[in-house]
Amino acid sequence: MNKEERTRVKTYYDREQYSKSNLGKNMPGLFEGTVEIFNPIRDIVKALSNTALKDLDIDNDKLKEIWEINQMTTFSKKIAKEMYLNEEVFVEVILTPDEQIRYLLYSVDDIEYVEVFGEIKRFKVEGEQIYYDENGEEQSREYSREYIKLDNGTVKRVEKIEGDVIETPFILEKIPVSRFKNDSNIIEALNIIDKINETECYIGKIFGIHGDPLLHADNIKQFADVNTSNSKIKKNAQLLEEARYKRKRIINTYNTKDLQANFKYIELTNPLISEMQNDIARLEKRLSNLFPEYLLVDTATQNVSEETYLLKNNGLKTKVASFREDFIKSLLELDKIALELSGSSEELTETSYTYFDTFLENEKSAKLTTLSLALDVINKAKDVDEEYKLKDLINKITDDTLQDLSGLYD
Repeated sequence: MNKEERTRVKTYYDREQYSKSNLGKNMPGLFEGTVEIFNPIRDIVKALSNTALKDLDIDNDKLKEIWEINQMTTFSKKIAKEMYLNEEVFVEVILTPDEQIRYLLYSVDDIEYVEVFGEIKRFKVEGEQIYYDENGEEQSREYSREYIKLDNGTVKRVEKIEGDVIETPFILEKIPVSRFKNDSNIIEALNIIDKINETECYIGKIFGIHGDPLLHADNIKQFADVNTSNSKIKKNAQLLEEARYKRKRIINTYNTKDLQANFKYIELTNPLISEMQNDIARLEKRLSNLFPEYLLVDTATQNVSEETYLLKNNGLKTKVASFREDFIKSLLELDKIALELSGSSEELTETSYTYFDTFLENEKSAKLTTLSLALDVINKAKDVDEEYKLKDLINKITDDTLQDLSGLYD
């Protein structure tokens, strides 16, 4: 995704995509009268991050402290948002003068980096640095920080403060930055959203025209001229045409062959509206097929729909799991750097992270319901089969059912 595409994505998230300055940056040939009627982007981002990262936690006491300092519940959602919208985002780990570990989030457009075979070899951020002078007053100055991985395996840190350059060896043999990446392919979703909104606006235009239809007046003036010599009638006809009808959206025509005055409303006579509504339904279906995370959004309430969790939609389940896997993989790298900077040598793996898997829990719930019904049938069969003719079969079913039940929460 390039910078221009990222800028476009931001306008959809901020719901400014059809403003005068942004309209021309959207889908080529988009109807100029297009306004936002349908735009689930913000809700999709919220629903996907909430579902994938629900109850995210870490089984490590030191990292629990670091997470608390960085307000990780909120911070992780910020990372997830940028990761989905921009397809990549960077987080730097720094050790503050008061020995605190801090996570700093950067958009890809705010940094420079070089990556070789998945490893960041150079990372640079620049901007204004806020500091306090000897009088305790807040000041700002130009500042840049750059990490460079050298051929000998060490890392050099270069700071520039208002022209002064400070080079120091970094304490770790890696650049303290983790790249969070996810291929959301969101641009295609924006094009579908554009088409839906364009069609909705066409429908609105058509309803506007045919809710207050144009009146076709044929031979009004000719009728007055030919059929009467009464000046009053002529004058009335003229006023009717020039004043009243003009304000009432009228089309005047003149026909020399027909000396009759005709009035007729121009009305829609074909099923165009229903066809356009069918197009919208097809577009929404295409959106949910290409972006199953759209199913997480209840478009009626703009909240996550619990019902969708019960759907056996492998695409949705896979998308959520894939997003979570990408996130935790980069988070693991980030947290390892944090532990190293804090002086800890504790081991950390992906199994150190816990979260609530909505799909798994619903599968367990559904299976428990099925097993409960099976046990009920078994008990009733035992009551009916007084002579225990089915004893062996019932016992086998009972054993199998209990085994399934015990395996649910292994």
